[in-house]
Amino acid sequence: MSVSKRIIVVLSLLVVSIVLTACAPSQAAMQPPSQEFMLKLPQIEVAIDENGVPTFGGLSATTLYYATFGQVNLTWMRMDPALVSRLMDIGLQHVEVLQNDTGLYIFVNGEALPNVAWSPETIEATAGMLNSMAGIDPSLLRLLNLVLPYVQNVGVDLIMRFPVAAGAEPVPLRDPSAPLPAPAPAAEGGGLALQVQVIYDDNGVPSVPGASFILKNMLGIDVEQLALNKYTIDLLKAQGIQSITVNTKPDGVQVSINENTLPKLVWSEDQLRTTLSVLSDFYLGAAGASITQVIENIIPALGELDLQLVLVFPSG
Repeated sequence: MSVSKRIIVVLSLLVVSIVLTACAPSQAAMQPPSQEFMLKLPQIEVAIDENGVPTFGGLSATTLYYATFGQVNLTWMRMDPALVSRLMDIGLQHVEVLQNDTGLYIFVNGEALPNVAWSPETIEATAGMLNSMAGIDPSLLRLLNLVLPYVQNVGVDLIMRFPVAAGAEPVPLRDPSAPLPAPAPAAEGGGLALQVQVIYDDNGVPSVPGASFILKNMLGIDVEQLALNKYTIDLLKAQGIQSITVNTKPDGVQVSINENTLPKLVWSEDQLRTTLSVLSDFYLGAAGASITQVIENIIPALGELDLQLVLVFPSG
């Protein structure tokens, strides 16, 4: 199934609640709800068996499809049994995805990964950026325009459970009463602050006015490594993207496209270590212990890094 179709399926969970709030055809109903309004949907739990077959509240995806006369088709969630076996091997028992008014949170075995934080301004900027871009499927764009104004007003909590390996202890779910992850306070003083602007020509050749020495000697990056092919430049032109700004702070990364500030990726050292642990176990296993240790030693430096990277592209 294509990525667009998968996004449509996921967003359909929000559409149900939006329809309920938009029954009255008054002018007020056409406006986004106030921040005081919050509709929290019941927790949704999906269980994946060893053959990769998903069930929802005891109903298989196929049964759910026929019970809803084909209106709810979640058979795409079926997983490769080999992937399920791998998850069992590394002890990954459940993943929780939680959305609320402050952002999107992901927990693996109850441990938090970096989360996405949003605000009315960043959601509005995201909608504006998507509407200005070419090539997006019109049906997907209409759905996004319907959902995005309400994304802070609908709470969704999805849990995916995987089989527990023989002899393994079950890992409890996250305590729903526990506070959600919050960015750690920034360290005072002494941080490394860098500002780099990369300007591309029509052929994707980069230039870094006044910062080539910093990139080469402090970050080990050659300017030529930042080159883009002409196809990418032409694609950015077609999408009307003239600049991308990446602000890396001790508590995460904020990206702006054409000065539209998007939702922020927020992290802490613990969240980064959890992410590293999951990826290392899944892709490297025991053989990657030395690589993991090197990366772990780098993580504290992210808590001191203050980097602004501005990519400027030629206009169409």
